[in-house]
Amino acid sequence: SPPPPPKNSEIGGPRPSFPTIADIARERIRRAGKNIEKAHPEKKIDIGFRSYRVVDSVFSQDTETTLADTLQGDLYAHHTDLGIENFDRLLFETLLETGVMLDRSLHLHEALSYRFALCDRRCYCLTEGLTQEIVRTIVEKYGDDFDILYYLGDCPAARTSHAELKAAIDLGPGDKRIEMLNFY
Repeated sequence: SPPPPPKNSEIGGPRPSFPTIADIARERIRRAGKNIEKAHPEKKIDIGFRSYRVVDSVFSQDTETTLADTLQGDLYAHHTDLGIENFDRLLFETLLETGVMLDRSLHLHEALSYRFALCDRRCYCLTEGLTQEIVRTIVEKYGDDFDILYYLGDCPAARTSHAELKAAIDLGPGDKRIEMLNFY
């Protein structure tokens, strides 16, 4: 029979606790990455990874009624919080909804303090406060990196229309498109 595992005092202190199998897996991936870096110090190897949780949709879902059937006092129940604190959840769900696999290279940027993402020649503007000036700045700085700009229907700042956002795209170089997304 195999020898018993060493006691905590024999291995230099208490073992770290991992409450879930996912926590164990993440730690094992981190350690494997460090071992790969040590084995190949002459190479620059990307050892980063993402882990995801299965959660309810960030977009409000109501399967029993449609917006047309909703009373005015109940409209807020159909509201999706497009604040910056939900950016990651909005982004990954929108990537999936637009057919992008989550293993694709993803680049996060800011334009005039507005956070957006570039992935698969697509630009994603997903939080509130989007203006024509922000879109113009994105096109000027990152226009060569995308062909289409997606934004969520409730993202434009007050008094900013789709036509204004489209004009900022159309006035930029290249043949770009803009599309408003509504998942709710």
